[in-house]
Amino acid sequence: MIEYRQMDTNTLFEGELTMKLKGRVLALTMALMLIITSMSGFALAESVSISVNATANADGTTKVSASFSGFPANAGNATTTMEGGGNASNHQNLKVDADGTSAFGPKDMPLAAGSYTIKAYLDGVECGSASFEVKGAPAGDSSEPKEEENNEPSSDEGEQGNENEGEGNQAPSDAANDITLMSTEPQNVETRNADEYDPQIDTRTRIEDGKLLIDVKITGLPEKVAVINTSVTNGSGTGAVADPEIKDGMYGVTLTANAVTPGAYKVTSYIKLESAEQEEADYALRDTITFVPVAPTLVSEPAYTQGASYTLIWESDVTYEGADIAYEVSYWGLPKDAEEEDWIAIQSATDTKLYLSSSDLAKYGTKYSVRAIATVDGETFEGDRLEVNLTATDAPEVGIDVSDVALNSEGNATVTAIVTVPEGATIDYVRICNASGVIDTLTAAEGEPSKYTYTIYKAGDYYIEAKVNGVVSQQAFKVTEYVHPVTVNVVAGVDNITATFANLPEGVQQVCINVQDAAGNKHKDYPPVEEGATAFTTTDAAVNALLKTPGQYTIIASYQGSDGAWYYPESTETAKNYVSHKVELDAPTVTSGTVYTPGEDYTLTWNYNTAQYAESAAITYAIGVLKDGADGTEDSDWDKVASDLTETSYTIPASYFESTGQHTFGVRALCGGEMSDIAIITLTNEGSPRFVKAPETLLYPDENGKYTLSAEIEGVDVDSITIASAPDAKFEPAQFTAENGTVKIETTFSIESTSDPTFSAIQVLFTADGEEIKALTTSIQIAPAVPAITSGTEIEHKAGEALTITWGEVTGATDYIVKIDGKEHATITGTNITIPGSYFEDGKSYAITIEARKGSGETAVVGKPATVNVAVGTQPLAEGTFTVEEALLDSNGTATVRISASNLDPRVVSIRMTHGATTQLFTDLSQPMELTIPNVTSSQISLVVVQNTADPSVVRATSLDVALVIESSLPRYTLSTDEVSMSAEGAKFELVIYNLPEDAQRLAVNLSGEKNDNIQVTDALRDANGNITLEIGSTAYPFKALSQPGEHTVRVTYQDGAGAWPQIGEVGSLTVKPATPVLSSSEDTISSGDGYTLTFTDDVKNEYGVTYEYAFQDEATGAYGAWTQTAEKTVTIPAASLPDAETFTIGVRAQSGGVYSDIATVRVSIKSLTVTITPEVVPYSGKDETVSVTVDGIGQAHRGETADLFFNTLSTSLASGTISENGSVTLSWETGVSMGSYPFEVRVGDEVIAKGNITVGPAAPVIISDDPLNIAAPTTTTISFTSVKDADGYRLQMTGGGKTITIATPSSSAIGTIVIASSNFANNTTYSVALSAYATVNGVRVYGPADTMSIIVGESSGGNDPSGGEMVSGDYKFTVSGRTATITGYTGSASNISLPQMLNGYMVTTIGDGAFQGNKTITSVYIPDSIVTIGANAFEGSDLLQVSGMQKVTSMGAYAFANTDLTAFTIPSGLVALPEGALMNTRITGIVIPTTLTSIGAKAFAGCTQLANYAGAAGKGTSYRLASIGSGAFSGCTKLTSLYIPSSVTSISSDFVDGCTNLAAFEVHGSNPNFLDFNGVLFSRSYSTTLLRFPPAMNMSSLDLSDFKADNGKVTIVSIASGAFANSRYLKSVTLPSTITSISANAFLNSSITSISIPTTVTSIGTSAFQGSNLTSVIIPSSVKTISNRAFQSCKNLTSVTINSGATSINPYAFYNCTSLTKVSIPTTVTYIGDYAFANCSSLEDITIPDSVTTIATGAFKDANKNLRIRCVENSAAHVYAKENGINVYLEDFVPRLSTDLLTNQSLLATYRAGAGGTFNLSSNTNWTIDTTDAWLTVYNRTADPTGANAARTITGSGNASIGIMVTQNTGTTARQSSLKILWKDANNLQQLITVNVYQEPRSEALDSQIVVNAGAPYRQTSQLGINYLYNIPAGTTAQTLTLNLNDGLGRFQVTDRNGASVAATATVQTGYTITMLDDSGSDIETAVLSVAGDVNRDGRISVSDINLAIDIFLGSTTRAEQELAADVNLDGKLSVSDVNAIIDLYLG
Repeated sequence: MIEYRQMDTNTLFEGELTMKLKGRVLALTMALMLIITSMSGFALAESVSISVNATANADGTTKVSASFSGFPANAGNATTTMEGGGNASNHQNLKVDADGTSAFGPKDMPLAAGSYTIKAYLDGVECGSASFEVKGAPAGDSSEPKEEENNEPSSDEGEQGNENEGEGNQAPSDAANDITLMSTEPQNVETRNADEYDPQIDTRTRIEDGKLLIDVKITGLPEKVAVINTSVTNGSGTGAVADPEIKDGMYGVTLTANAVTPGAYKVTSYIKLESAEQEEADYALRDTITFVPVAPTLVSEPAYTQGASYTLIWESDVTYEGADIAYEVSYWGLPKDAEEEDWIAIQSATDTKLYLSSSDLAKYGTKYSVRAIATVDGETFEGDRLEVNLTATDAPEVGIDVSDVALNSEGNATVTAIVTVPEGATIDYVRICNASGVIDTLTAAEGEPSKYTYTIYKAGDYYIEAKVNGVVSQQAFKVTEYVHPVTVNVVAGVDNITATFANLPEGVQQVCINVQDAAGNKHKDYPPVEEGATAFTTTDAAVNALLKTPGQYTIIASYQGSDGAWYYPESTETAKNYVSHKVELDAPTVTSGTVYTPGEDYTLTWNYNTAQYAESAAITYAIGVLKDGADGTEDSDWDKVASDLTETSYTIPASYFESTGQHTFGVRALCGGEMSDIAIITLTNEGSPRFVKAPETLLYPDENGKYTLSAEIEGVDVDSITIASAPDAKFEPAQFTAENGTVKIETTFSIESTSDPTFSAIQVLFTADGEEIKALTTSIQIAPAVPAITSGTEIEHKAGEALTITWGEVTGATDYIVKIDGKEHATITGTNITIPGSYFEDGKSYAITIEARKGSGETAVVGKPATVNVAVGTQPLAEGTFTVEEALLDSNGTATVRISASNLDPRVVSIRMTHGATTQLFTDLSQPMELTIPNVTSSQISLVVVQNTADPSVVRATSLDVALVIESSLPRYTLSTDEVSMSAEGAKFELVIYNLPEDAQRLAVNLSGEKNDNIQVTDALRDANGNITLEIGSTAYPFKALSQPGEHTVRVTYQDGAGAWPQIGEVGSLTVKPATPVLSSSEDTISSGDGYTLTFTDDVKNEYGVTYEYAFQDEATGAYGAWTQTAEKTVTIPAASLPDAETFTIGVRAQSGGVYSDIATVRVSIKSLTVTITPEVVPYSGKDETVSVTVDGIGQAHRGETADLFFNTLSTSLASGTISENGSVTLSWETGVSMGSYPFEVRVGDEVIAKGNITVGPAAPVIISDDPLNIAAPTTTTISFTSVKDADGYRLQMTGGGKTITIATPSSSAIGTIVIASSNFANNTTYSVALSAYATVNGVRVYGPADTMSIIVGESSGGNDPSGGEMVSGDYKFTVSGRTATITGYTGSASNISLPQMLNGYMVTTIGDGAFQGNKTITSVYIPDSIVTIGANAFEGSDLLQVSGMQKVTSMGAYAFANTDLTAFTIPSGLVALPEGALMNTRITGIVIPTTLTSIGAKAFAGCTQLANYAGAAGKGTSYRLASIGSGAFSGCTKLTSLYIPSSVTSISSDFVDGCTNLAAFEVHGSNPNFLDFNGVLFSRSYSTTLLRFPPAMNMSSLDLSDFKADNGKVTIVSIASGAFANSRYLKSVTLPSTITSISANAFLNSSITSISIPTTVTSIGTSAFQGSNLTSVIIPSSVKTISNRAFQSCKNLTSVTINSGATSINPYAFYNCTSLTKVSIPTTVTYIGDYAFANCSSLEDITIPDSVTTIATGAFKDANKNLRIRCVENSAAHVYAKENGINVYLEDFVPRLSTDLLTNQSLLATYRAGAGGTFNLSSNTNWTIDTTDAWLTVYNRTADPTGANAARTITGSGNASIGIMVTQNTGTTARQSSLKILWKDANNLQQLITVNVYQEPRSEALDSQIVVNAGAPYRQTSQLGINYLYNIPAGTTAQTLTLNLNDGLGRFQVTDRNGASVAATATVQTGYTITMLDDSGSDIETAVLSVAGDVNRDGRISVSDINLAIDIFLGSTTRAEQELAADVNLDGKLSVSDVNAIIDLYLG
């Protein structure tokens, strides 16, 4: 029941509280509604009223104002526009007040006469409009040209106007479309004929490609105009445009300003209508437009943390020229003395950011604007505003948990605080403080709780303070003074209880002594309290009586302080509270005797002292008998005899004494729940004889016709006992022996005479001292004697002849039974029989038996048989057993077969084996026989084995098929190498094992005695060929031996199915070498004359000692010279010891364990001295020019010394410098010499170390031809250039097409062109041109520097654009489009390349499809910033190891880098989609997903077996855009152990991690609305969820999904996705919940599961669902109709499968290759068995196929066990199939069958009420009986008794039936269980049994309802005013899901809507619907009204309406009970703001 608090509206405080609460809730709701509506695109205000006032002014303008009403309160997204005169204004923001009103104007506007409309918008959606007329605009004088105002804005589609309506009011611009703000002055129109046309000019500005453009549009023109001339100040005009194109009276043109400079631009357009020659223009249109700065662009995110600071950052996309730009930042507020809010400036500065502290944010609010203000020539232009609305996010919720503490007795207190900081937050500090300041600073970690313990020594006020993300959180606590604790000592006496207190405070009001019994009942006594009293004693009689009432009690003393609170002192060592007190219940004392008489009652008596207990103590007694073999120490050792006895005696019935011997009984007292010890008495029957071993009751005569009787008796004297019998038997003297009180009897007797010759029983009597001992009288069955064969017992007989057998008559025999080979032949009364000759076949033997029988029917007694062995003709040899021990076929085609023989006929003396021409005789048959057969071409041979005897006519030939094992197919192994090197990653090698048998369980690898024998052999370990590859030395298979250099042995064994460990192949060897020394470089350079310093490292720790040595390599032979040992890792080799060569190689190796490492080499080059002159040629200018000379390769001897440069034979140094440590020096000086060549020298001291010449030549000519110059075909081409002063001529050098040409001009400086003949060009070739000038000095030409260009020659058939075909530049092939190039191929041989940014003058932007595909030379590539697109297969299949750059790549094609050797890859930040197969089969080890990536394509990382690290650029944050992960995206990533899925992901392909065998966990961001992880398992996020993926490497052996508790138990698993458990490695057992209806394809493919529980709700099992799994047994429920294709294929451990009735078809390959399956029984519901369904089931020996199966596909049992036997009915489809395919059959004329649609582990359910319960169906063709085990359970045949009127504990029937159960009411609060036993007899007349469990719900204490909610379902029940309600139903629940979670044991459920109409199973239920439980006849049993959580308005979904209605209910509105239940979302029984917030959360998902 929901409780409401009644508010007193007359109380001011509560009234204010109500209004505040209502206001807050309403505000919260409205804010949410506004957010929701803005998100969903509709407005809450559907109609806004507008009132317009327009008044004409004297100056021709119109004063316009408008008022608006009907907006939502304080709406922040309202705007208005005005339309009219063919134009429309931009949206202008409106400020909406709390009452929903707003206003516009008044505003003076230059409006032309006409109609105008003002419109209102909310969130951009029109919600109101109003129109008005302007009539009074002044008309112009048409007699002469005039200026007309035109302020009507216009806008073409796709273009935003930028005109202002008045000075200072600028319309906002659309920066996203590069549309720029402008201000427009009234335009001028000068006209000569105004009456004829009315042209108008409209101008706008925009920024494009960094230029300021002015769009001019002239309207109102005639269709034809002669000339329009348009110009603009400070810009370029169009000039006179003749016959301009006029369309619909409009002409447009774009002008360009000289610069992007804010200011006014005047546009003039002259129009001549008739002729361009007319002197005067018809119209002169003028317009002035003001360009102002564009609004800046926001850079910072518009969000800040509440209580923290914020930095506002912006940028400008436009560069302004000639203007000083400052940025004004304002906030929206109420300026001083203003009536309306407006922008208030905060700062104006050139910075592009503003820091706002938390106090600034509190002061200014959240609405800001930024605008640029330009100052040009002293004039200011204010730009458009960037408006920023900041969103305040809640500060990270810092949890501080700390409690008040008190000082202890030692004067200190320990404070424990737990501080929890959200993940990703920034922690400034955490500290403990008091009023005096900081006491201590604590250390915290984000993302997890941090626990602090601190000791305080002073009482006072303290607090924990945490500053996170700039926000401070505090939690106060107190430390109080030490107070001596109150203690109490409780003592329980015999008659009362005393509680003695210490430190009892003043003002105690009451003391309570509470005695609590074991059932929790409390009995309280309140002793009187007197001042100063400390001891208190109970006086209440009822309490004191408990001290004499047996039971266990807890006594608690407490007191009520002066504050009214009760206090409970704790126990101490000296004062005990919470005292446990037990009143013992004594055991009875047995008084009766210990002897009983067999067959008679016995009276047990006992004494008991009840006076010692209270009168209220009700004492009863119970008696039990000890079970056989029990010792009586446990209650379970006793069977109950009687209970609830009130007397002290009980007569035990005689039935307990039917057997003699000891009987032990026990009696105990009981009181309440207490039980006493058991008093035990053991009764004996001393003096009453009994059998210890009774005589056999069926005796057979011996060969003398006598019978032997033996027995053991106790209770008699050996001297007094005798034995006798009826007169028919004569007893020999008996032997009586006594031993340990037992008399043993052994005697024989014979039957002498009897009046009834057919008698078969005698009575044996025992007497003692002449008196008969009746208890020992025994009846014995007498079997007839064995017939005496008179015709012989060993007979040799001829085939076809009759045989007569005779025997002697057996006294008393009724008849004789004759059997042949155990099968009954005849029953006769005579003593002979003739058997026809047709029974005897030549060469066979027969056993004929004759048995004498006395009597007939069930009482008949049959004697032992006499046997006659008949051998017919010559007996063939026994078959014998031949075992192939070895059969090998070697590579030469020679087969060796070794066979042993056993069970041979004794007559066999030799054996001959033959194959083709090869034959051999063997006489020693005790040893295996070995036959060698040459030239064998098949792996299957047939041997003829002949057994020979001494009689040549008696032989036996047998054909023996032998399968040869090809030696190469035997188990073997290979090592990937025979030597490995130690390294930092560890020494590793691959061990590959071939041909490992299927029964292999484990592998063992032994490396020099170190063994790993726990390598489990699984299907997952084998590859597609069945081979196994182990990486020895990896983390999976580590070996210490691999860290010990030396020679090692390798031995591999495996454990087979029998548990043996055969060795694989021979013992191998492996050399472990020490780690190779690591050199700093593989190449090095030294200067001539220098020594060499050899430096290396060894990062591998070697525990076995290591030495190093180096040597020089012979360049010719490659061999190394003498090795020099060194203990150091840095060795300086003097120059004299180095080889005399320009280059040489040094090798370094390590030695350890007697072996050497690989050799590391460094190639050393002797660097020759080089001189570089910069510039190479000094251009002559007549002025001083700087020249530099760099000398490199200076030897070590001069390094650090000073070098001097001497120029042109001068003796003075012109430059000096210090030689660097790398041997180089650069010397610079200035020279102004004339053109020519001048010598120089570089000296160190007096030594000249370098010299050369400086050339001074003419300056470079400047080429003015196009660069590049494109020509379509080879043609004579002229190159133009500027001439060079003082040049005597020019030289052009052109290189391309494999040749270089040189063209020199005559000696004339005036030449400006050079002609290149067409013969120098070839098609599709690019040429590099270098042009230089020369001067002649002293007869020698001196050439100056060159200018360069390119000439591109296209196809001869093309034009000037070479884009039509592929071109070549250097090593690159490319195509061009416009000015960009696409690389299409590479012909070079370099391994490391940087792709060019330019090719022949074209910018390279694209790598084409397959451009580098399959390239085997490139290993490293740099992709420059110019490239934005990488095509499909661009580098696919190449040897690429490294790729860098790619900073600007935004597009990538499929398989761009697939199948390369990349080890690392960075996804470009600009790439939105990672395409299909982008990095497939690469060797990348890690990948970082950028936040900008939106999709990962199919197979993007497939086969990346080294990929171990997968992370996001933003960690586990929420800034990702990744939405989809494609099919197989990570398939085969075998090193991937975890996968993080961000909140943005909406789509995941089911197979995205197939083959990720080491994946152990999924992690999904908590806010992802589509997916969730539960304990690392991936699910869809839904109340009806799908298990998407179980991580295959999750270390979990058992998974019970029936107890799934995700999302507080609200989530129900309804399906298992495709491949969900595929390749799981550790999971063994899975239990599926009853909510699952299907198991998808591949769900458990190749998984490790051995068992699974499939519920009866599952109706389909998908293709290959369990293929290749380790299942050992499976039960397929009756609900599954089809066993799908390959469902259990290759389940090689599957030994047992139960297919329940219900299945109709077994599809192809369903159980294919289930090699351990031995027996299958197909139910009678199956009609079809598909192709290969049981093929290759090599162990299948027995299958029962009913005649219901009508179709069996041809290959259903192909290659099955050759001993397979099909049990079937004659002439059935199975019988026909077996005969056609040569399969053994077992025909069953009639096969009694019975099955049930219940599984063995399934229970029938019933509610606790009396009545009908669950039902089940029997499928039977025979008689059956059903018994129940408990009286509360009965059964009935619903087929014959639909109502259960004749329900009984036992029913019988035959054939099919529907069975129902009937139960009595369960009055207990616990469930009870029972069972049904279904019995029938099988074909062998043996009784069969099926047990069905029955489960009855306990009685519900909370609700007396028939409808029971299943465990785990979230639904709850209540009852109000006699109406049942079912509530807390999650929104979106379907009728089917609802009913599946309810117990339908009494019938079925039906859901109806509020009109009583039935609801479909798939329909969503709504609040107010009704659920009804119906019985079998359709009558109502129980109904309940449904209430869906959050669905308050009863429409079945969560909406804003539900939020509002919940608020109304909270505030007192009356509504229906189910709506109140729907509003109480938090289930606390009352409505609160918390419920409203919860509904909002539900609405937001």
